[in-house]
Amino acid sequence: MDIVPAHYLYSHVTIDFVQAYFHWFNYLRPAPGPENELKAANDALLARATDDVQREYLRNNTNPLTIHAMCEDYRASASIDLEIDAADIKTGKKIQCPLLTIWAAAGAMGKLYDVLGVWKEEGVNVTGQGLPGNHSLQESAPKETLAAIQQFLRA
Repeated sequence: MDIVPAHYLYSHVTIDFVQAYFHWFNYLRPAPGPENELKAANDALLARATDDVQREYLRNNTNPLTIHAMCEDYRASASIDLEIDAADIKTGKKIQCPLLTIWAAAGAMGKLYDVLGVWKEEGVNVTGQGLPGNHSLQESAPKETLAAIQQFLRA
């Protein structure tokens, strides 16, 4: 949801991408720098949370192990994952299962990239659409996101 493949992003870096997704680069720094910054930011958000859903979401996102795993995922995306993707691209390997991509039509991904077109280069059976909302479609456009996923699963 609301993303294009990391290898595409890293090989098509623009100032607009860096400004919209600074965290992609910030989280690549060695531990524990980004982890400590995320913990402090999420602790502050948790202290200001106004409902049970926000508190539960942030409870998970203040766990140091969760934060570290998230940063390690970003670190992998810019290292070993790029090597694996390069090998797949070289051999013409594509995603074989049906693939749904949805993105925030008015968000950064929708403005910066032909999201569906990029994903169609990755798979053999790709569908998708831009939706209202922001990067967190499940939160900003839950009904539209659910409808798109249900339609995809029925196909």
